[in-house]
Amino acid sequence: MQRLCALIVGLMVAIQMAGAATNYVDRYGTNPTPDYTNWATAATSIQDAVNVAMATPGNTVLVSNGVYDTGWTKTPGYTLTNRVCVTNAIILRSVNGPNYTFIKGQPSPNGLMGTGAVRCVYLAGGASLIGFTLTNGYTMTNGTYQPEHESGGGVLVATRGSVSNCVMVGNYARCYGGGVSLYNGGTMNNCIISNNYVGSYGGGVRLIGGAGSPAIMNNCMVVGNYCEGSFGGGVQMDSYSEANNCLIAGNTNSNQGGGAFLWHGPISLNSCTIVGNDSGSSAGGGLQFYLTSATLTNCIVWGNTTTLASSNYNGAATQDFSYVCSGPIKTPGTGNTGSDPQFVGQATGNYRLTANSPCVNAGTYQSWMTGAADVDGHRRLDRFSGIVDIGCYEYVPKGTLVTVP
Repeated sequence: MQRLCALIVGLMVAIQMAGAATNYVDRYGTNPTPDYTNWATAATSIQDAVNVAMATPGNTVLVSNGVYDTGWTKTPGYTLTNRVCVTNAIILRSVNGPNYTFIKGQPSPNGLMGTGAVRCVYLAGGASLIGFTLTNGYTMTNGTYQPEHESGGGVLVATRGSVSNCVMVGNYARCYGGGVSLYNGGTMNNCIISNNYVGSYGGGVRLIGGAGSPAIMNNCMVVGNYCEGSFGGGVQMDSYSEANNCLIAGNTNSNQGGGAFLWHGPISLNSCTIVGNDSGSSAGGGLQFYLTSATLTNCIVWGNTTTLASSNYNGAATQDFSYVCSGPIKTPGTGNTGSDPQFVGQATGNYRLTANSPCVNAGTYQSWMTGAADVDGHRRLDRFSGIVDIGCYEYVPKGTLVTVP
């Protein structure tokens, strides 16, 4: 019976995919004609094509180069408007990637967050967003910490969607992720989250999942974000969240976790580099643990600052460090070191490893690494030895013939 049910489900998915269509968007189109089925009749507004595509799960909206800064749709059940609002399992993809395709929000009439603000993108229902720069998104400020209209100035993923190959830069939110918020699970892959602002809880990113629906961030760079208040200058991680192969660097806040604030659990960070963050007058310049069970494996936590002690990590919550390079060394723990990781150029923001780094060939294998790449796109596992480095970058000797997974 189970096999029969699986066959029926597979057949239904195949039928749906066979009926999937592509709808086109061209910012400079001259003859937008529903259902926007080719470039000659492409929509000039992303939302117009999305509205058509959402009739059939699995459809794709394909977007040409340009800055998309017109049109808006309200968040379902809330007052905040979005430049693009997707509530069904479709794929929203650019043709040429984030260097050429922009979704731009806008502030409220007073120039800040509040009534009249426009978030860049709202995703729900398992939708996918691929290959955009999201910028100048703003949220409301008049609720009681409601994620649907106060978080994710760049993008809010409300229910298990995915964001890939995107740049979130220069966005503003009252709470829970200035650049991006994964609110009920979901994934974010190969993204840059930079120079975003939040009032509290995650200047760049907020991750929260649930049992069976984790919030996962893979191969991302979270750099230069700012939290005006407390709880994570770069990232705020909550229940069932995970970060793999990420750089969290140069973020600031005034209190508790310049790099990341880890709250509740379970939470895991794997092969991440947390460096050069600052939490002002509070401990935990790199990581602040609070009421959580957290696991760190193959991570570097180094060179973070505060005006107090415990500048790299702080907190009395349950912490399991394995194969972690941190100052001071975390004990007890397997494979940990307190030696300087010897970055190529910490002062210039180059956190790759030198040949003499104690982090080279010092990590441990994890199942997700098979076929995975580091932040630069190099193989995580040495082709011959299967050994991995600590941190988000693999050391590549000069003159090496580089292969990607």
